[in-house]
Amino acid sequence: MKLSVLLAKHDEAISNGCLKLSLGDGYLLQHNKVFRRIRQKALSLGFVYSDDINPDYIAFPMGQLEKILNTKTIPYVNNVTTLKNLNQHSKTPLEWDHIVDNLKPNYVFHESSHAVARSFSFKATDLPRQLMVMLIEESFANTCEFFAIADAQEMTHKLFLEVNSYFTVFEDRTNLKKALEKHGSTSVFKFMLLCYLHSNFLNDRLHENDFKKIFELSRFELPSEAHVFKNLAQNAFALNARFRYTTTEMYLRLNGLEASVKQALSFDYLKLIKTDTNLNDLISNLSLFIGDSDV
Repeated sequence: MKLSVLLAKHDEAISNGCLKLSLGDGYLLQHNKVFRRIRQKALSLGFVYSDDINPDYIAFPMGQLEKILNTKTIPYVNNVTTLKNLNQHSKTPLEWDHIVDNLKPNYVFHESSHAVARSFSFKATDLPRQLMVMLIEESFANTCEFFAIADAQEMTHKLFLEVNSYFTVFEDRTNLKKALEKHGSTSVFKFMLLCYLHSNFLNDRLHENDFKKIFELSRFELPSEAHVFKNLAQNAFALNARFRYTTTEMYLRLNGLEASVKQALSFDYLKLIKTDTNLNDLISNLSLFIGDSDV
């Protein structure tokens, strides 16, 4: 697709409340339910968006989450002006493929999802529950990005979503849509959140026994088309394994904890969810919040 076409689509979608200097932001607010739902909630919580990015975020964004949540300021880069200048001065038409690999993306969708998750969260006092809360919040953000593909039918939508997400995969969009239509977004979201949580606990696959436990926690019967859900679950394990490990390890170090990641995550998290009302309510309320958006 020509860069000029995408820039025109971006300009057409500019409206009050969108980030006009973040490529595709206005388009996604208009056409993507989950993206819009997260933005509206983040704004209602008092969060603001700024393209005045501090050097810490530029150098190491992963280490700035708590600062973002505490200051209620979510950073983004102006990646529109540069593209317009580039397109204007190019002697021949530029294609999206020419620039996408080197374009600075924006992660306000992911960071805003963290902001929303934190608003539902609670202060845990022991290490297992502290880790659970942290990983539930991360898994919520992962699941929001996955759910956003449901609306991404057009190529323009897909391209804009890619440049506003950490991770997108569109191959399972049809399976996701079928599951949503048959079982509703709240239950399917809860199932996928638990799958991402299983992944964030550094598991590389979903074994049959865990699959059944997650279905039980998701509050709906194992359907005859279980293979569809098993295929959907695989998306959670496409996350980079090293990234998952180092993120958890950094959390431990930043909080003065010297336990190894393997030791810290050695408890039965599914059993803990089943017996801990606060954790169960957190997952259920986050799932219901997205379900209410009528995806």
